[in-house]
Amino acid sequence: MSYHSPLIRTSVSLDQGTLDTLAELAQRWSVSKAEVMRRSIRKLKEEADNDDRAPTPLQALDWLQDGA
Repeated sequence: MSYHSPLIRTSVSLDQGTLDTLAELAQRWSVSKAEVMRRSIRKLKEEADNDDRAPTPLQALDWLQDGA
């Protein structure tokens, strides 16, 4: 993967279970722990953006009742 901006080193504090999961995913995907975190953050951002665009159940009902 190519990054257009320089990588910035940062520190995070993780509980043991999260750290174990991070290490397991890194091994499974054959990537660094940092890459697992980058992929995960991008995926969560994508999902959050999609959630923001999805209609609420009430909006969907209104749309259906308006003769969609």
